[in-house]
Amino acid sequence: QAEAVMPQLDAAFGPDAFMPAAALRNMKSAINRNFGSLSPQRLAATFDELEDRGFVSAAQAADLLAVIESHASFDHGAHWRYYHVICHRILDRWNTSDELHGIGDCYHGWSSPDDILRASRTAMGARTAGDIRRYVQEQLFVPGKLRFK
Repeated sequence: QAEAVMPQLDAAFGPDAFMPAAALRNMKSAINRNFGSLSPQRLAATFDELEDRGFVSAAQAADLLAVIESHASFDHGAHWRYYHVICHRILDRWNTSDELHGIGDCYHGWSSPDDILRASRTAMGARTAGDIRRYVQEQLFVPGKLRFK
């Protein structure tokens, strides 16, 4: 049943809700060039500088995490904070997976069938696209919830 509502959830956010392709390319390039000196706090500030364009799709987050994981110096035990910086900015959290998002799926994903159904419907029935966007906003944009220290 959860699989059946995925297209409805995906349709609630158009491409304009996520980080523009040029900004994503720039961020991937900056991570690639500066990974040794790029702190999680600086990466978070880079997202914040994009203001309302600093949110990503699950696919974009997977691309960013792949760049981080590709570095020879990558050590999950030392670099886990990068997963949190990136994954808590995912809007379509029902599209996360353990395989692509690691601990980001565990902490920030809505990939369980219950989470997916809760995002797509209420006790009264299916949510509209606007209702889905409002639900995501209510769940994610609570003061202090999207802060990284």
